[in-house]
Amino acid sequence: LTISGGASVVSSDVSPTISGFSDAMGRTVSVTVAGQVLSAVVLAEGTWSVSLAALREGAHVVGVSVSDAAGNVASVFQTLTVDSVAPSLTISGGASVVSSDVSPTISGFSDAMGRTVSVTVAGQVLSAVVSAEGTWSVSLAALTRGVYSLSASVVGSNGHVGNASQTVVMNPPYALVNSTLSQTVRFGMRDDLVIAGSGFAAGDEVQIWLHSTPVLLGTFTADANGNVNGVVRDAATTPLGFHHIVLQGISSGTSSESQAITVVGVSSTVTALPLSSTGIGFNIPLTFLISTTSILFGIALYLAMLSRRLKPRRRQGLG
Repeated sequence: LTISGGASVVSSDVSPTISGFSDAMGRTVSVTVAGQVLSAVVLAEGTWSVSLAALREGAHVVGVSVSDAAGNVASVFQTLTVDSVAPSLTISGGASVVSSDVSPTISGFSDAMGRTVSVTVAGQVLSAVVSAEGTWSVSLAALTRGVYSLSASVVGSNGHVGNASQTVVMNPPYALVNSTLSQTVRFGMRDDLVIAGSGFAAGDEVQIWLHSTPVLLGTFTADANGNVNGVVRDAATTPLGFHHIVLQGISSGTSSESQAITVVGVSSTVTALPLSSTGIGFNIPLTFLISTTSILFGIALYLAMLSRRLKPRRRQGLG
């Protein structure tokens, strides 16, 4: 008389089938376990089996006996351990984590020491063996900015699978580029400045600042590719000298400084005045005004003298 599995066996099924062999064909095998008493007839091939009702988790003693026609009894025992619980598996960080590292390390814990944890994310499939301390970790290949669903699983020695999942938000720093070129503008003239930048979040509101004393010149919206291009006007009060442009995204962060913005003086000119009809500014050179005034004065003097020469004289009467 024998029991399949030998003296000790682990079952992940709470209602396992107990089976074995005997040369007492046609005789009845009696099986006792956890208060259950079952019986089965030994078939012509010498096999027998019984199906147990549900057992609790843990170890149980199975006793099997059979008697032959002469009344001789054969007995055998087995320790049956029911282990139907899936192994524990957790991922460090919980259900959701934000990473600024595009190649983060995913780690966690499991009680399935020596078993292999499989991790899947964004088409990557990685694996790690659970250490004696219950830890495991994998390093992901580079991911782009975005939200990813990560799943992990481990198969326990009983065949049951432990599962865990996590939402990974990839949020690396923006690689901002301020490509605004060097430009020269005139003091007080509010000349145009051409602005250019890239690497911002799509749709981000980007403020245009003139430094060193910060002055907000305008706000642009980054396009779908994160680019910013446009024209702003210099502040009328920007001091003479060297300055620079800084681009600041509301969500993307602040760019580096631009190339030099140089403010120069406007030599010998009158401040631009708006034409009442168009609002267009114009400059009148001071030397032009002086020269024109002198010419007009000379012409007026010449005409006055000419007028006196051409004026008719009165004739004197005869005495």
